[in-house]
Amino acid sequence: MEMPILDRLVQQHRRSELAIVAVSVDPAARAVVERFADELSIRNVNIYRDPNGYVASSDAENKRKAPFALYGMPITYAVTARGWVIGYMPGAADWESADGERLIEFLHRA
Repeated sequence: MEMPILDRLVQQHRRSELAIVAVSVDPAARAVVERFADELSIRNVNIYRDPNGYVASSDAENKRKAPFALYGMPITYAVTARGWVIGYMPGAADWESADGERLIEFLHRA
């Protein structure tokens, strides 16, 4: 549900500094992730793979010291242009709602 919305947001904000990236923690091969993106017609969101948990971890011990904890799936982290994590939202979000648009505008100014 969320990926097509994020893909549209990237397209709409192409000339701004808004960056939206997806990180797949699925241990499946790259082809599986690419097929998922193709099925949803995702063309604008860069999707990175992290099957070993170096960026995002659901491991309570966080053995690899990943900077992003997975409290649920999907989970969205809001990061300012300065690299500050200002919050996270577990579960799918409607980024095209009025609240979603206000948050995006806040991140542009942060």
